[in-house]
Amino acid sequence: MRTQGWEVVDEKFDDFAESSETLNRPAMQRLLDEVVHQRIDRVIVTRLDRISRRLQDTCEFMEYLRSSNVAITIASQPEIGGDAQGRLLINLMASFAEFEQDMTRSRMEEARAALKHHGRRVAGRVAYGYWADPITKQLVPSAPECEHIKAFYEWAADGVLPSDIAARANERGWHKQQETASVTLWTARRIIELLNNRHYIGDIRYGDEWIPGQHQPLIDLELYSQARLRIASRRNERKSKVSVPQNRFLKGLILCPDCGRRLSVSSKSRQRKSGATILFSDYCCRSTAGGRPPCLGVRFTATLLEDDVVEAIKLLSESNAELAKHWNKLDLRKQRLLVPRIVESIAIEADKEVVIVKLKSDALDCLDT
Repeated sequence: MRTQGWEVVDEKFDDFAESSETLNRPAMQRLLDEVVHQRIDRVIVTRLDRISRRLQDTCEFMEYLRSSNVAITIASQPEIGGDAQGRLLINLMASFAEFEQDMTRSRMEEARAALKHHGRRVAGRVAYGYWADPITKQLVPSAPECEHIKAFYEWAADGVLPSDIAARANERGWHKQQETASVTLWTARRIIELLNNRHYIGDIRYGDEWIPGQHQPLIDLELYSQARLRIASRRNERKSKVSVPQNRFLKGLILCPDCGRRLSVSSKSRQRKSGATILFSDYCCRSTAGGRPPCLGVRFTATLLEDDVVEAIKLLSESNAELAKHWNKLDLRKQRLLVPRIVESIAIEADKEVVIVKLKSDALDCLDT
């Protein structure tokens, strides 16, 4: 380069471990800044695909050079210049670079699909109790964590609650990872996710399905099924004890009178001396959108507010004959079902006693259907 009379700048613009699929790379952005401000006269690159493997990005880079009157030299093809023929060759080479990358990506996807189809793991998160072989990428049982997995499933099959399983594991120090020495406490949520993981019976995920894998299972299918049945039966028992809440048809429609965010539904149950369970529902401000805390004290009894909204729509229909024609012929159940289809928003004035209903522009069409 010095024989050409070029003065080499001290800084090198190398993007290590960065994808060449985009120009949004640290060193590339510094280089473009030098080009735009015309602090350099020539760019030297080892190969054209080091700029980018996308034709569009390569053309964009070349336009930066052209508009700033900066020349380019490709070390592997020094004969390519900045004339019309050189620009044509650069476009062809960039097209082939993008084509080659697309073909490589396609072949890799086909190879991954073939491996998964035959039950071989390709990549992804390694389940607790295994480690990934650095060469084959396959799951290998990790002691003593693999013994912990068996204990988790045995406890679950015996009816131990996930929260109690987590407490037992933490008491025994099983939250400490042997390889990384990191500490991650077990929680009921982590235990439930673990008990749902079919990796432990030798399966791997293939798309949306689970298929037999080639790694060693940590538990047998019988133990897995027993644990899952016990969890499912407990969930069904809990559902049978608490009444299913009535569908709150105003959810997402009511605006908080204090902050303007949409109210959500809060439900709680109370058990009478007779053993019957009563469910209470409210519309309240629980949103944290915009980084703001929920508004305190903004809570409306669901059944009362829903009745007020239905009555407000009836009042609106008194000044609209076409609306009244369709609305008044509906029974209360159908009216409540149609509210989400015809109402755009519901506002409550500051005194929290007046309900203002805004109908959608196509409300009448919804009622017709």
